[in-house]
Amino acid sequence: MSIEDLVSENKEIDKQKQQMLELWNRLEIEEKENVINIIKTILSHNK
Repeated sequence: MSIEDLVSENKEIDKQKQQMLELWNRLEIEEKENVINIIKTILSHNK
């Protein structure tokens, strides 16, 4: 893997994180709790 590949991957990850943060900030508290529970459920099924 080249440095260029790593940099390009990091940019994509940063874009995803930014998008998630922007969406997260638009949620109400109860909605955020629901999202957290959904993520936990998904992760528990991946074990």
